[in-house]
Amino acid sequence: MTKQDIVDAAFRAWGRKLYLTVSLSDVAGELGVTKPALYRHFRNKQALMDEMYPRFFDTHAEAIRADFERARSALDGGGGGMAQAMLTMSRAMAAYYAEHIDHLVFAMMQVYGGSAKSGFGEQMCARGVDLGCFFTADRAAGVYPPLYQLVMSSVFVTLVYFLGASHTNGTCKARLTPLSEEALQSLLARVEGVVSRGLGFARERVQGIDYARLEAAAAARGLAAEGGPLMKAVAEAVGEAGIWEASMRRVAALSGLSKSSLYGHFKSKRDMLRRLFMSEFDQILKAAGEAIRASAVTEEQVYLGVFAITDYFRARPEILIAMDRIRSRRIDLGNSKPPRFDSIFQGVDLSTCGQKTDLCSDEVDRVSHWVLFLIINTLMRNPAGKNFAALPNESIRTLYRFIAMGVGVGGE
Repeated sequence: MTKQDIVDAAFRAWGRKLYLTVSLSDVAGELGVTKPALYRHFRNKQALMDEMYPRFFDTHAEAIRADFERARSALDGGGGGMAQAMLTMSRAMAAYYAEHIDHLVFAMMQVYGGSAKSGFGEQMCARGVDLGCFFTADRAAGVYPPLYQLVMSSVFVTLVYFLGASHTNGTCKARLTPLSEEALQSLLARVEGVVSRGLGFARERVQGIDYARLEAAAAARGLAAEGGPLMKAVAEAVGEAGIWEASMRRVAALSGLSKSSLYGHFKSKRDMLRRLFMSEFDQILKAAGEAIRASAVTEEQVYLGVFAITDYFRARPEILIAMDRIRSRRIDLGNSKPPRFDSIFQGVDLSTCGQKTDLCSDEVDRVSHWVLFLIINTLMRNPAGKNFAALPNESIRTLYRFIAMGVGVGGE
C-alpha cells in the first residue's frame, strides 16, 4: 500500500459519502485495511487532506490544459471571443468532472465550497492554467466583483450543480461507476445548452427590461426572521462552524442564554436547525413571491425573484453564510414536510422562453434550485474588506443575464 493508493481511496470514499464528512476509518475501509495501517503514511486526517489538494489541482490542470490554450486563443482574437472561450472551458470542465465523479464531489465539498487553502484560480494559475486572463480588463478597472469573473464562476458552478445531480439519486448517494458513452454525451450536450442559452430568453426582451424600476419593486420589505435574536444566534453558529459542528453551547454564548435554557426553546439540536431553516425558507419564498407578483411579464418575473432573494441575503448575511454551508449538500431536518424551496418560480410561466432549453416549462423545480445555487455563489465571492451588502445591483443584473441567456451576452 502506497501513499498514492491511500489518496486514491480517499477520493473514492469522499465521493461515495457525498454529503457527509469522511474519516480515516472510511478510507481504511475502502482499502480493506485497519485504520492504524494508514498512520505509517499519514499521521492524521489533515495530513491526508494536505496531500489530496495538490493531487486534485495537478490532475485537473493537466486534463484541461489543451482546452484552456484553445480558449485563450479565442479570447486573443483567434475566433469567437469571450463567449466561445467560456464555452470551450465549460466543455472541458464538464467532460473532466463527468469522468471523475470522485473529484467532482471533492470539489463541491472542499474547493468550490471555499475551504481550500487558497482559491481555485490561484491554484490553477500556479499550474499554468491562468483563468484570470478572462477578466483582466475588469481587474484593471477595479470592478467589484469582476463581471467576467462573475460569469465564469457562474459557468463553473452550473457545471458542478448539473453534474452533481447526474451522479446522485433521491437518497443523495453518489454513483461512482462511469457514465456510459451515450449518457456522457447526453449530459455534456445538456450542460453546454444551459451554459450557452440559460433559460433561452430572447435577447431583445431581456435588453428591454427597466432594471431600476424592478429593483425598487423587489427591494427587501423588512421581513423579520421568526425568533428574533435567538434565531439570529443559531444562524451565526451554523455560519461559523457548519451544520454538523454548530453546537448548542455556541448558540447559548451568542444569544446570552445558558445552554440548559435553550431546551426551553428547542427540543434538540435537530429541532433547532429545523426551526432555523424552515423559517428562513418561508421568509425567502415570501420575499420572492411578493416581488414576482409585481409583474406579469416572464422575463421581469424571473429578475424580480432573483433580485428579491439576493436583496434578502444582502440584508441577512448570517443567513447567507448558513445557506452557503448547505448549498451543495443535504441535511436531515427530521420533518415530514420538506422545504418548498423548489417552488420559487412555480407561478412563472417558463414555457414562454424565447427558445426551448432543458430548463424551460418542464423543470421549474430545477430552475429554482439552480438559481438559488448561483445567487449564493455570487454573494459568497465577496473579496476581503467587502461586506455582502456591497454587492452592486449591476452584478445582480449580470447574473440574471447569465441565467436568462447564458454566456453569449452574460458579461455585457
